[in-house]
Amino acid sequence: MTEILNVHKYLNTDKAVSSEKGDVINKEIAKHISKNTKIIVDFSDLRIITTAFLNFAVGKLYTNYKGEKIKDLVEFKTSSAQKHKLELVIQNTQNKLSQSEYDEVALNG
Repeated sequence: MTEILNVHKYLNTDKAVSSEKGDVINKEIAKHISKNTKIIVDFSDLRIITTAFLNFAVGKLYTNYKGEKIKDLVEFKTSSAQKHKLELVIQNTQNKLSQSEYDEVALNG
């Protein structure tokens, strides 16, 4: 069974702006990845979402897990504006990782 993490309800706010709150969501997502269980992360009820939040909530996952594993286990539900920010954060994170770091994560993730 796939769990749904409604970020609005989990954080009890419609604003996801701080890296600290992003880290809270990151840890929740990472629990599922570590257990190889699927999760849907629902950002759609958020009124405001920042890249600072997304860098910690999602981008940080790519430093600990290979992209294929994240794609297999994590689904993101977003508005179109949120989707653009999310894709930007993922791409920037992958670009920041040097090729050797990315390969190491891919081999050990």
